[in-house]
Amino acid sequence: MSRYRDILDRIESARDEPARADSFARFQAALAEVGSAAGREPPRDRVILVVGTNGKGSVAKGIEALLGATGATVGLFTSPHLVSTTERIRSRGADLTEDEFAATFARVEPLVERHGLSHFETLALMAGDVFFSGAVRPRVDWAVLEAGVGGLWDPTNAFDHASTAVTRLGLDHETILGGSLESIAAHKLGAVRPGSLVVHAAFPPDAAAAFARAKRGLGGRWVQSEPFGSFAELEGGEPRFVLETPWGRVPTDLPGRRAAENLAIAARLFAELGFDPSAHSRALENIGWPGRMETFHPADGPCPVHLSGDHNEQGVRSLLDLLGDYPRGRLHWVIGIGARKDRDAMLKLYASVGDSVLNLTRVPFRGSPPADYGAWLEAAGVVDEDPMSCLRRVAHAASPGDRIVVSGSLYLVGAVRAVLRLGRLR
Repeated sequence: MSRYRDILDRIESARDEPARADSFARFQAALAEVGSAAGREPPRDRVILVVGTNGKGSVAKGIEALLGATGATVGLFTSPHLVSTTERIRSRGADLTEDEFAATFARVEPLVERHGLSHFETLALMAGDVFFSGAVRPRVDWAVLEAGVGGLWDPTNAFDHASTAVTRLGLDHETILGGSLESIAAHKLGAVRPGSLVVHAAFPPDAAAAFARAKRGLGGRWVQSEPFGSFAELEGGEPRFVLETPWGRVPTDLPGRRAAENLAIAARLFAELGFDPSAHSRALENIGWPGRMETFHPADGPCPVHLSGDHNEQGVRSLLDLLGDYPRGRLHWVIGIGARKDRDAMLKLYASVGDSVLNLTRVPFRGSPPADYGAWLEAAGVVDEDPMSCLRRVAHAASPGDRIVVSGSLYLVGAVRAVLRLGRLR
């Protein structure tokens, strides 16, 4: 435990800045050394990159589940984590243990030092070592990588890959990717390899030109995924979500139309790889993706608490879309938004929900003090810098039949989840 904690402190103190051409080249060099040490380069036809604005994690998780259902060994790299950094690197359906994490870091540490890798680059390099070296766990048959920010210079793009999934695009990380959907699309599509398979959500009209240029210039096979139908059934006062797929109805624990869109992308890519989704549809039933409208019933609370780590305007809109499936009295928001996000746009959406109360807290990582919420403080019911203190005060004011939703940041959701998974608010 001490060794693991020391490693986390070390890599989290490393530079954390947007990837650029020069840093990407450094990471490529480090990854090439990992591949050389592994005795082979990663097989590009077995590496899948997932890019987009929202839904990347759900798509990646869906692909992992479907491929795993075939009996294949699958590696999954995602970000951010909710409770433990070990969540970011998985294989054979299980996160790394802390001991495996420490052993992997020890293997790549000389490369991290020599190339001056960032926090995210270090974790991506560790994922490559876990998936392809066979040193800590058996080599994987497939690797599914979720891009961090953008695509063109994102470290995950250094892994040669023959398939790319592109989720729905929206405005996020504008200071890095540009303030238009056209610019954001160009960055995301910079991860597509010439002549490869691309399975994508519908193109936003404002990004159509970027998609057209990419298709002309890169060739390959571009396939648009059509969302599954979906509906919710009430069981004991809680919704149960069902996908309407080409091969029949499939229950799933991921909620709403956004799940129907994201899992359809995963299934379509699975089919384009030559597999039969109808033979493995049950893999979509228990995706188990924490922090995505995840429900807790704390023993010392009056009503359900939902954790939904939506962290940009598009994500909040999709959250509001699915709230209608949850019967409720009053809705109590516990909101914390990262310092680099468009707070006003997100808070306007949260506050637009009828019969709801806005409560504000601080994001534990990359957050800013509640004072930065400005005029929104006057509209808030509870303002408390400590997330759990804020949640407890909100729960004290709630009634049976109400619902509490914690949202605005995956980092906030992770901090709250670490407590709620013990079954209580305290």
